[in-house]
Amino acid sequence: MTVPAARSAALVAAFLVTVASGAPALAADDPYRPSQWGLERIAAPAAWGVDRGEGQVIAIVDSGVDLGHPDLVDRFVRDAAGNILGRDYIDDDTIPQDRNGHGTMVAGIAAATADNGVGIAGVAPGAELLPVRVLDAHGRGSAADVDAAIRWAVDNGATVVNLSLESVAPLPGTIVSQAPEAAVRYAWERGVVVVAAAGNSGSGFTDYSESSPVLLVGATDHDDEPASFSDSGRDDAVMAPGVGIISTWCDPTPAGCDPENGYGQADGTSFAAPSVAGAVAVLRAAGRTPEESLEHLRRTAVDLGPAGPDARHGHGRIDLAAAVTGTPNEEETPRGGVTEAGSTTSEQPGPAPTVSASTVPAPTDASTGATGAPPDSPAPTAPSASPTSTKPPGEDITPLATPPEVSALAAGDGRSGDDLLRFLASVLVAGSTVTWIRARRSSPSG
Repeated sequence: MTVPAARSAALVAAFLVTVASGAPALAADDPYRPSQWGLERIAAPAAWGVDRGEGQVIAIVDSGVDLGHPDLVDRFVRDAAGNILGRDYIDDDTIPQDRNGHGTMVAGIAAATADNGVGIAGVAPGAELLPVRVLDAHGRGSAADVDAAIRWAVDNGATVVNLSLESVAPLPGTIVSQAPEAAVRYAWERGVVVVAAAGNSGSGFTDYSESSPVLLVGATDHDDEPASFSDSGRDDAVMAPGVGIISTWCDPTPAGCDPENGYGQADGTSFAAPSVAGAVAVLRAAGRTPEESLEHLRRTAVDLGPAGPDARHGHGRIDLAAAVTGTPNEEETPRGGVTEAGSTTSEQPGPAPTVSASTVPAPTDASTGATGAPPDSPAPTAPSASPTSTKPPGEDITPLATPPEVSALAAGDGRSGDDLLRFLASVLVAGSTVTWIRARRSSPSG
């Protein structure tokens, strides 16, 4: 994609995450399933009686994916020799190993293996994953790579593309470049649905024009209300749970990912979007065309605001079971109430991973192991012709003893003047502060 010299952009993996290690002390086929409130809220398990996404390929255009994660290793598209099919635009090779964590979390939400005795279940546990790395260890990437990645994914068998990315201006007052609309249209014209996170600035959508065939996704909280950080402004969008979402995680190490830190909890529209990508895969597997898949998701969504689509809520929060049958649920689920036959939920998520305060490490940069901001964190510069992106500075990492109820913060909220200056000196992330919370525990019981 050509970007005018007067414009620049960033593609950013925006998220707030708590990392847990080891196998949780829970008895279930997928031990973290009791904590996957979002999976139940969209009625994904009820839809699995119709289809689980078999035959569909979800491209994760992100920071890569942990290629050895036990909850994902069976989901990858492979070539005739058994090698994982993928593309890495950062290292210019075919091994899209995650060095950041974000892409691994996104992938698990979409299609983690179900009923395998470990971790979680994805929304489309029968679908395959096509990992495409466009963000480096700090979350930096280029708009040109994202454009190329979408096209590569389409040409290599993807039926759904997930974009948990935002285009943001690196400095106040600069102009953000266009989202990859040409590549999105390229996908749509070839029968591939592109699902994109709305953004975490708490403002209106800015990335895509109303004529773009992208499916935008906002985030809801435990009360079925729009999350405070979720962007809005488009009545053609849908929503999905994006607060306190537990998924697969990569804690980067020089050798790959730390196997002791395999799951995390996070907030963000980044984690609402893959639920919808998984839902599209289930609908496609059930025989729906791309047009029918989007129409069914929108028409059967649970209306959360004024009657009919509106700018704040879009069409509402998706209901996959209703979308699969094509019939809206006449007995609407009360917010925070019954989510599927015979089960109920409270206003809060189920048991979450726990950690021991005695083993919490000092804040470190995920790629270098150094404390504080990454040594190559860029200082503010004038807009350039080459779109760039950046991961938030390492000083935003806050280790915690237990997984908290967390939410994204608006820029400057809860920050001192010095903190804000340091923040502005490194990155503006679509108007929102992004925090990593990394923690370990010594045993499954914490």
